[in-house]
Amino acid sequence: MDFTHSGRFLMDDKLLTLLRGCTNLPSPPAVATRIIELSSCHTSTLGDVADAVGIDPALSAKLLRMANSPLYARQRKIENLRQAITLFGIEGTLNIALSFSLTKSSENNSASGLDYNMYWKRSLASALLCQEFGQRISNESKDSLFLIGLLQDIGIIALDKAVPTLYSNLDENQTSHAIFCEQEVEVLGADHSKVGAWLLSEWHIPEAILNPISNSHLPLNEDTRNDVDDTSRCVAAACLMADIFVADDIESAIFNAINNVEKIVKLERAEYNEIIASVSSNFAEMANMFEIELGDKQLLDSILDQAKEILILRNLSKIRETESLQEKTEELKTQTRELELVSRHDPLTGLYNRRHFDQCIRQEFENSKKYEWPLGLIFIDLDHFKQVNDTHGHAAGDEILVHTAKLLLDCMRDTDIVSRYGGEEFTVLLPGIDKEGTEIACERLVNWFRENPARLQNGEVIKQTISAGAAICFGEKFYRDWSQLIRNADEAVYHAKENGRDQYCIFDLEQRVTPKMLAS
Repeated sequence: MDFTHSGRFLMDDKLLTLLRGCTNLPSPPAVATRIIELSSCHTSTLGDVADAVGIDPALSAKLLRMANSPLYARQRKIENLRQAITLFGIEGTLNIALSFSLTKSSENNSASGLDYNMYWKRSLASALLCQEFGQRISNESKDSLFLIGLLQDIGIIALDKAVPTLYSNLDENQTSHAIFCEQEVEVLGADHSKVGAWLLSEWHIPEAILNPISNSHLPLNEDTRNDVDDTSRCVAAACLMADIFVADDIESAIFNAINNVEKIVKLERAEYNEIIASVSSNFAEMANMFEIELGDKQLLDSILDQAKEILILRNLSKIRETESLQEKTEELKTQTRELELVSRHDPLTGLYNRRHFDQCIRQEFENSKKYEWPLGLIFIDLDHFKQVNDTHGHAAGDEILVHTAKLLLDCMRDTDIVSRYGGEEFTVLLPGIDKEGTEIACERLVNWFRENPARLQNGEVIKQTISAGAAICFGEKFYRDWSQLIRNADEAVYHAKENGRDQYCIFDLEQRVTPKMLAS
């Protein structure tokens, strides 16, 4: 058999000619082509990425949905494309956007025997499994691993387009990845891994994605698994385990998958449970995002249950020992989380404390410099609070502080960072908010406190007003560091108090402060 090199992929002459002569091979849509160009350019900026993604509203919506999914769980809700891109980073955004856009790059070939929904269902399982294995053995980013896993079998679609009858006799056997490879080798003398890598190279997909796909079907074992990089091992392991999520005989699929994966990835038995559990818990939501028909969702629970049973039967004593260690680890994690929670929050009001505020303003100030986004800061001081303590007692003062915290949280957005700075002083950090938006927030706060007096436990009502001062920075313009932003906001609140309280002042770099006394 004669072979020729296409780039660095060894391809059979006849097969390569067949592929190049096929007029309906899958090809990336326009937005994906632009994303591929950006991923190959080291000078791509957040603005470039946002422009490329923004032209496709559906893609933008999916990015936002992905950012708020359990895969990227975080305290603050991601509300816009800019925040999502910041969360993922440029490379991560490109990889995720490419994942979404390429899944729709080819339509079902009604004349072929390939079950396209089954194909994408298995590919999604492979993508999620790649991420799980990557967390344990690879330093590759989770977004890159997801894209690699999703596209590792793209050669199947290429071959289905080039040879429409290739898979027509597989019927129910399409749940087995090995059956695909056997059929391809029997008919064409090669399987789809090299075809997929060749196709992606034609699309100018980066080398870091091509290599693991090209290596995904290498016959790895205990002796040869170190001959390839960790990412390639992740992809190979994911390829073997993906059958679990499409198999009719789940028990056999789990047993065979774990037996084979153990030859190329060294993990504790309990970790397989963790991997299957994680993929099962995220599978339904991700399938919905990628518009993949899932079928009976109860099968996901069945997969996890059967995996547990099989692993227990294989090595019950070792699993019990591992579970005991896991329980201790979880206890330590819980204790750590509780200590971290205490270290970041004010015990009386539940708001963030001064220490956490200092960390946040440093980070948000750096983000403002890096991405040239505005950053607003509001300082808030309770008017005549000492009189409340002197007249009503410190217990009443504590009730006022708790009431203040509630009003601040009710009045501000979820993405704003509200903290108790100390005593009767509070701060609100407004990432991405300019001068106009900060002034609107100040006015809303002053009015909100006027309209919502505090009702003490003894039934007494106290009207607690505030004085507020704000400063706004935009990138590095006019500000050397974050401490200057604090000093300017502090100066503004001082002038609000000097001007009679129950009002706010905005720090102006030219006029120093601009008092804003609201009508009573």
